[in-house]
Amino acid sequence: MTTHRARARLLLLALSALLAAGARAQQQQGGGFSYGEVMTSQSSYDPIHRGSAVARRVGIMLYNSLIAFDRDGEPIPHLIDMTAERLRSYAPLNGVEYEFAIRDDVRWHDGPATVPGPNGRPVANPWRAGRPVSPYDVLFTYLAMKNNATAKSSVEFIARVRVLDDTHVRIVLRQPILRAFGRMAFPLIPHYPFVPNPLEIRADNPACVVPPTHAYVGHPVGTGPFRVGVQNLMNLNELGLEANDRYPILPSPRTRAYVDSVRLLLKPNEATLANDFGYGSINMVVALPRRYAEPVRKASPVPINEDRYPSTSYYYLAFNHRHPFLGGPVNREVRQAINIGMNRAQLRTTVEGGEGDGELSHGPFPYDSPYIDTGIEPYLYDVAVARKLLADAGFRPGSNRVLEKDGRRFTLTLVQKGSPVHSTIGEAFVADMRTLGIEVRVETAGSQDAWDQRVWYEHDFDIALGRWSFGLGGGLYPLFHSTQSRPGSKNYGSYENRLIDQMLEFAREQTDPVKHRNLMLMLDGALHEEAPYVFLWTPIRTAMWHSRIRGVDLHPSGFFNYVTDWWVDMTAGQAAR
Repeated sequence: MTTHRARARLLLLALSALLAAGARAQQQQGGGFSYGEVMTSQSSYDPIHRGSAVARRVGIMLYNSLIAFDRDGEPIPHLIDMTAERLRSYAPLNGVEYEFAIRDDVRWHDGPATVPGPNGRPVANPWRAGRPVSPYDVLFTYLAMKNNATAKSSVEFIARVRVLDDTHVRIVLRQPILRAFGRMAFPLIPHYPFVPNPLEIRADNPACVVPPTHAYVGHPVGTGPFRVGVQNLMNLNELGLEANDRYPILPSPRTRAYVDSVRLLLKPNEATLANDFGYGSINMVVALPRRYAEPVRKASPVPINEDRYPSTSYYYLAFNHRHPFLGGPVNREVRQAINIGMNRAQLRTTVEGGEGDGELSHGPFPYDSPYIDTGIEPYLYDVAVARKLLADAGFRPGSNRVLEKDGRRFTLTLVQKGSPVHSTIGEAFVADMRTLGIEVRVETAGSQDAWDQRVWYEHDFDIALGRWSFGLGGGLYPLFHSTQSRPGSKNYGSYENRLIDQMLEFAREQTDPVKHRNLMLMLDGALHEEAPYVFLWTPIRTAMWHSRIRGVDLHPSGFFNYVTDWWVDMTAGQAAR
């Protein structure tokens, strides 16, 4: 009996090995695929100026950071020369000093052959040839982010960065923090397109920036598994990526992704995106609401695979707290009234096509966050309660039934982007506020850049419609701390509350995981009560792709985190476009 069991076990092991070998043998190098996203245009993909989830997902393929994370959420080295085991047991000196050796086998992608010259005509690109990554790139990235109003909040936890020699860098934090590796997972930028002489990379050098008009912004250079390929820079609706043939970060002996090319195509709306995918002109969609996914699934002429996932984001309406009727503790009930007077459940169904395609938000965290207090319910829609709160705050109906207080009409300007989703949300907000006696005028920014300029930098709005995406190291401090309201920063609504400031500071300083989580749960409840935004919902999306794209494993935030393991089955009919 034992002999038979042993033989059976050996046979099973041999069969398993054979099947595994067969699965590995099926992986093919070559081919490519296209994918679509909803956006009118995207002009920048560099880490400093990118302002959209679309650009951040592209960045996963273009860039690397010092440290990344595996499928289990464990830190792994990317651009530092250290084993994963040593990294996970790494103990910083005094809890704040991190010293890393930079890998000597990773090079930056080659840049474009020409760049615009002083007179606008193309000239030979002085930073054409890719160079090895160095500690000076770490220092430059830190300074460039620190010198940018929007990116600054991502590196404020760092006190200083010092280059020790040609291979080593020291990063000193302001104080010990939780998940420091996650905060360090920002993409690196090469120094030589901006400051060629590494000795000139200093905090007092104003050249340590990434100007928005620099050629690098239109043709970014990274170290990731894909690089920007042949691209018409005047066409802001697509981006072509090619495999980086010298990518030693993969497990040996691999040095590149299986796929040769990836092409991003931007579509004006979800209906167009679904139609183009259904007819096969694109091979993958990152996110579709269920109402579009179901018809595509039935009509597609080729086999498709799909995966539903909650995004790490939420829609919101941000109040400008400089408005006399919206800001400060005296107007807390007014903000609550606007929350209560908006039928978010109905709006979610209109936008998403069903209750299962979005989770209503009650506070500042996306669905599935460990910091959500599950005992708190979103504000319930109740026009009578909302009207009473406004009446208690001193508002009375005036001409045309618009509320007035102290001789001033309650009128608001909503600034939104031009997408169909934003238009639908804006129209619903106008209608719901009209029911309460609040007059809302909608103004649409013509582009992402125009919206950023008006909202982030000029603070020229009363209500701003947006969507926050949370990645590694993301937190609430940049969104709600009073010091983060300068032009270009994320607290563009100028929200200010001393108690919230203190809670954010305590949470940022707390190194005990349990105490930190308790603080974040308290913040969740406090910000629900404060209502600095109308928190709308976290979308739940369906990703779909043609079945000849194999090995697809999705990450809910970056999406393309594991793209190096995807491959195109060249035998399954026509190769992916």
